Amino acid sequence: TSSLYVASNPDCVYCDGASTGSGTTQLHRFDISGSGKPTYLGSGSVPGSLLSQYSLSDYDGSLRVATTLNAGTPGNASSATSNSVYVLDDATLRITGHVDGLGRGERLYAVRFLGALGYVVTYNQVDPLYVLDLSDPTEPRVDGSLQLDGFSSYLHDIGSGRLVGVGQDTTPVEENGGVYAHLDGLMVQLFDVRNPSKPARTSRIVLSNTPGQVEFDPHAFLYWQPSGLIAVPVGSWSSTDAGKVLVARVDGTTLTQVGTVGNTTTGQLSNVIERSMIVDNQLWTLSPSGIRVSDQSTLAERTWIGF
Repeated sequence: TSSLYVASNPDCVYCDGASTGSGTTQLHRFDISGSGKPTYLGSGSVPGSLLSQYSLSDYDGSLRVATTLNAGTPGNASSATSNSVYVLDDATLRITGHVDGLGRGERLYAVRFLGALGYVVTYNQVDPLYVLDLSDPTEPRVDGSLQLDGFSSYLHDIGSGRLVGVGQDTTPVEENGGVYAHLDGLMVQLFDVRNPSKPARTSRIVLSNTPGQVEFDPHAFLYWQPSGLIAVPVGSWSSTDAGKVLVARVDGTTLTQVGTVGNTTTGQLSNVIERSMIVDNQLWTLSPSGIRVSDQSTLAERTWIGF
């Protein structure tokens, strides 16, 4: 809450047109604790490029950074891709420790730092979920991992040693002498990470032939702790599910699908749901065409406010 970090990488592996060589990410720290203008404190750097804002975490005097480094050549870039987590002293921005070898030949799809633990998802044909022990800033290490088909693009902590992953289910397909991942649809997974050395998937929901919006905009995801409700907007591969939100509930280590809620198209305005929220104990779903108010338990429509 007292520092602002700015990261820059002119040759980002995730940026448009990038193919090889993700270079070095520069990190800059500013003090924003006062009421005046921010104060520059210092700079540092790490090899590779960041996936998103979730790739950075300042905790207990250390800055943790997850990066992807692509040292391959055009046409053979993926084989040389590697992922690492670096730990820096947040006062000096000097590297104190790092862990390498996370998903060689793959790239980062999701990162989340929670206290002294870090969660990293890499993907090529399978989805390794890595659990990292970052309690010792000089010796970060992999504590456990879990291999699954598909991948998570967003990870969300729901407490009590449980983690929700939102992404895509996939099927390996052989084609032209190679193996490729066929995207099967939106997947929401529930992980039990109470034992960091043995993470386990306890439940999942898959909507076939339907992409999600959360991997592009994490703010589209809703978890409402009082009732265990999860709302995940879905995309438009299938006309049946276009402009809807998947509603599920978490009970312990079980994830149950409640149903889907769809907004109405108004004129030329899209019905793709961009935000979900709980207001006065009811589910509100917002799209460019309007707001639908639904019963949180039955999902029955209470009110429609068209724009």
